[in-house]
Amino acid sequence: MEQSMARAPISSYSKTQMWLHWSVAALILVQFVAHDGMEHVWRALRRGQEAAAGDWPLAYMHIVLGLAVLVLAAWRLWLRAARGVPPVSGMEHPALRLLAKITHLAIYALIFIVPLSGAAAWFLQVPGAGLVPCRRQECAALSGAAPHRRRARPALCAEVECVAADAGLPAGLASL
Repeated sequence: MEQSMARAPISSYSKTQMWLHWSVAALILVQFVAHDGMEHVWRALRRGQEAAAGDWPLAYMHIVLGLAVLVLAAWRLWLRAARGVPPVSGMEHPALRLLAKITHLAIYALIFIVPLSGAAAWFLQVPGAGLVPCRRQECAALSGAAPHRRRARPALCAEVECVAADAGLPAGLASL
């Protein structure tokens, strides 16, 4: 009699899988909302300045929670591979199934890439690795805008210049 190596499909996620899912989601939300302390400390250190004492606890919290995201996400993937996941209904259009798979892959990639880039920046001092310059496009758009619009947001372009300098990028980025 031959034993089958295939495991029976599971009908639902385990409590651990659900806990890991929501724990990672909550940690990412906290990281997104409470990143200012890390941003201030990182920028001060990159400029050779002293960071404010009140920013250090938030920076350390950011580091610890980022590492926790990595550990929990790795555990989540391991559990997914070891235990499996419930099958999809099969009622979705093939294009929607493909879109769901691509979206799922992108989310998992970001869950690992973002904390790894932050760790590379903090622990290995890789220039620009921990930066997410989300305002660069807005600044570039403003630099080509009418003069009255540029004057309305000068701090934004100055901020982009600081981010660019911190990352070792060429000066004049905001005027591109």
